[in-house]
Amino acid sequence: DGNPSAGGCLVHSLQQHRGMVQALDFSCEGNLLVTVGGQDDNDLVVWDVETGKGICGSPASNSNDKLYSVKWLNNRNDRFVTCGQNQHFRVWEVCTSTPKLHAIDASMGSMRREMHCISISSDDAFAFV
Repeated sequence: DGNPSAGGCLVHSLQQHRGMVQALDFSCEGNLLVTVGGQDDNDLVVWDVETGKGICGSPASNSNDKLYSVKWLNNRNDRFVTCGQNQHFRVWEVCTSTPKLHAIDASMGSMRREMHCISISSDDAFAFV
């Protein structure tokens, strides 16, 4: 019946990344998917779940820092966060009409570590890395 959770079929094969996909997450409304490429490409791509087409993308960082995790906010279909090497922690705004991704670097103060996973509080007020 095409329902993957019921042992169905492959719905889309997403081909934008050059190699592995390091992390992925679905938006709170379930209509968007964000993927983070591995160190061989280190790109972010936001996908339309229904069509399987890439909507927008961006290099994940200004350097060759490896990203480890991505997480959509729980109550906003236009925001997600990424974390990784060298204190990388960014909030991303998705603009599907232009289509573009806009990055906001978060200040991590004196914290000096790699961040491998993210959890977002249910009200989106806090991110835990």
